[in-house]
Amino acid sequence: MIRIRNIESSFVWFHRILDITVPMLLLYFIAMSYGVTWHDRYIVMGLLGGLALTFFNQATGVYTGWRGRTLFAGFKKILEAWIMTWMLLIVFAFLLKDVDNLSRFTVTSWALFTPIGLLTYRFAIRLILAKLRAKGWNTRTIAIIGAGTLGQRITETLTKAAMLGYKPIAFYD
Repeated sequence: MIRIRNIESSFVWFHRILDITVPMLLLYFIAMSYGVTWHDRYIVMGLLGGLALTFFNQATGVYTGWRGRTLFAGFKKILEAWIMTWMLLIVFAFLLKDVDNLSRFTVTSWALFTPIGLLTYRFAIRLILAKLRAKGWNTRTIAIIGAGTLGQRITETLTKAAMLGYKPIAFYD
């Protein structure tokens, strides 16, 4: 019996957890490196930022399958989600009138370095997955509809791009 697997996996949850912790950790390290006192306002901002980022990542499609997506398209989605997160944090800070308790330099540095951190860890994971897929790990078997010239070209392209992890096994015509 052939089983069709759901793309939603524990790997997506791994990304969600990282998307909550990476902004929080970066905020902490930035604050510590500039000698800023770490207090509850930063904890709230970091947690709210991580949770909002996870929500906006889900809304923009960051957690959908990466296999057919270009690196630039994936990075663009992550940046869109971070910009929405940042806008939400600015609105909260404005409404709560709580900006005096935060270092502008620390918060601005955090806003700039967090997307770099998010993109870096995703790029590293993508490189690791590409190497594993080229060796036959984490692959998907697929059937191609159409055995004509176009189907043959698709098969050839997928076979050459082993990093995607697609293994064509059949044609349906």
